[in-house]
Amino acid sequence: MIRITDNTKCTGCTACMNKCPVGCISMKEDHEGFLYPVADESVCIDCGACETVCPFNNQATGIRISSYAVRTALEQMCSSGGAVSAFVDVWVRDGGSVYGASFDEDLAVVHIKATSSEDVLRLRNSKYVQSRLDDVFSMVKADLDSGEKVLFVGTPCQVAGLKSFVGTVPDSLVTVQLACHGVPPYKLWRAYLDSKGLKVKNVNFRDKSSGWKNYYVRYISDSKVRLTRFDKDTYVLAYLQNLSMRPSCYDCRFRGETYADISAGDLWNISQALPEYDDGKGYTLVNIHSDKGQRLLDKIQCEICIPVEYGKASAMNSGFGGSIAMPASRDSFFKDIYSQQDVITYMERFVKRTSAASGCYRRIHSLLSRIKKSILR
Repeated sequence: MIRITDNTKCTGCTACMNKCPVGCISMKEDHEGFLYPVADESVCIDCGACETVCPFNNQATGIRISSYAVRTALEQMCSSGGAVSAFVDVWVRDGGSVYGASFDEDLAVVHIKATSSEDVLRLRNSKYVQSRLDDVFSMVKADLDSGEKVLFVGTPCQVAGLKSFVGTVPDSLVTVQLACHGVPPYKLWRAYLDSKGLKVKNVNFRDKSSGWKNYYVRYISDSKVRLTRFDKDTYVLAYLQNLSMRPSCYDCRFRGETYADISAGDLWNISQALPEYDDGKGYTLVNIHSDKGQRLLDKIQCEICIPVEYGKASAMNSGFGGSIAMPASRDSFFKDIYSQQDVITYMERFVKRTSAASGCYRRIHSLLSRIKKSILR
């Protein structure tokens, strides 16, 4: 029977819940808002399937074959270079099904099955909230058993959980793992939105209208569109400063390991990896880990696809590997947050802000660097 005694050893991937032959496991929120599996002892038959399928008991299976700096025509509509969206688009056009993260009507993040161009649009852009998987692993397995081609896009721990659940992976399943900094709970995101006092209908965490690295958070309500620089948005600051992460995200068992056919994320270090291409528009670092991954990359139309040294290219993206430091105030941050009438004011007690002068200097330095590179060309 699954019993979570150490919450750093559970990512909430749902593999155990989906594997249980009698359906006795459900996902329950803890006091911080994160979902964990809980077994109904009166129904459990002690078969051990839930413990065997846990991805913590399985090893990474992939190797890195090659790495590329990629930009596609979808770049302007995506958080970085548009490569993952291009994978999704071509997969659906070829008649396959895609499972990826989407906002629902309550701005919770859930994995959905996408089979149309309308569905595909919902999967674009970064979402800084842990995605609910529910019975998605079972849906993927059913699709594979019926002969469908499936592309699954998720965090490394989600991909690891799916592959452990599926068992022998058929050629009809291709997986993409996203570089992952960590995941905050939906309960925190909802409390933050409610505290803003706006009936937010949609959000874009990475609006690039002012540049890829100096992005804004775009909040859309019935009455207005509100833009907040990422380093001024309290929710994003808590995320970037590691305050709001799931306990398993800090010394993550899966970050930096390879479970998928492709891994992808922002190529933040473009100025060092490929300085002549640093134009501020955004690139995806795409790493190929299998022949299936290479075949999918070969199918998309790239404006730029250049081999790059992985070590240098991944240097500024913690989502590709390594531990993330847990702030000393992290537990205090979560302790009383959901009892607050004004969640944003409470969060402000914990986040750190840079001075206006420092932010201005950074933007000017970035602008001058781009002008210099343009002149030198």
